Amino acid sequence: MAYKITFSHPGYDKDYPLDIRGLGLVKNGSSVTLDEDAESNFVQLTGMTVKDKLGNDEHFTVEGNTTLKKPEVDKLLSVPEVAEATPEPVEEVKN
Repeated sequence: MAYKITFSHPGYDKDYPLDIRGLGLVKNGSSVTLDEDAESNFVQLTGMTVKDKLGNDEHFTVEGNTTLKKPEVDKLLSVPEVAEATPEPVEEVKN
């Protein structure tokens, strides 16, 4: 089962649309279901899994389970190594 995420914040009117990073526009009091692609995009955009990012936030209810396998999540969360650049020598200009 994919994740079902419900957003509810008492400071906003019901159905007030909020742009939530990784989820897009979500109306206050409504739910969104993340399929595998949406979950992958969420992890890439936020750098965290759904449960790590939203699981302890009092304004979100997270139901269901990940659709991603651990190697997929690890790959999405990995930061590629960047080779250290060696600066080119600068020639001294003589006047």
